[in-house]
Amino acid sequence: AVSVAAAATLALLVGSAVALWQAHIAGLERDRAERVNQFLTDMLSAANPGELGRKATVAEVLDRAQRLAERELNGDAATTATTQLTLARTYQALGNLDAARHSGEAALAAARRGNERDVVTAAEIELGVILTQRGDFAQAEPLLRAARDAAGTARLHADAANALGSLESQRGQPVRAANWFEIALAEIPQNAI
Repeated sequence: AVSVAAAATLALLVGSAVALWQAHIAGLERDRAERVNQFLTDMLSAANPGELGRKATVAEVLDRAQRLAERELNGDAATTATTQLTLARTYQALGNLDAARHSGEAALAAARRGNERDVVTAAEIELGVILTQRGDFAQAEPLLRAARDAAGTARLHADAANALGSLESQRGQPVRAANWFEIALAEIPQNAI
């Protein structure tokens, strides 16, 4: 009876410790997301005519956000990485591949400093896509292959395969591109389709 009670108590303590640890990790991720969101909200609301001029463009607001992120978030590697990754994607969507590359490199460096494996993988993919769009295939491929080889979510593996397919397509290698696209389709999580 004493052994059973001790085992039950031990199981309860271990279960409680695991639950507390998972709650702690979830809290850290929530806090990071809130900090990134607050930073970007502050940046957009700071785009007032008094500071940037009446005809401030989205690019000017992003440039300011990029400078402030480098200065104000540098002590928090995880938040810096996530913010710079968001900026890289936004610059890329606007067609400013130089600024996108700069933010992508900053995101990757910060993610590596913070040892954030999934963020490192996401930054490798994003920077690889940006470099591919710039025609820098020799620099893009190792990043995309590293992302592909990294342990991570199924979605990240599929995204890396898709990016490798795009790279091969732009290189003029349709058979290789098709192979990567098939791999991406097979690996993408069903709930993401």
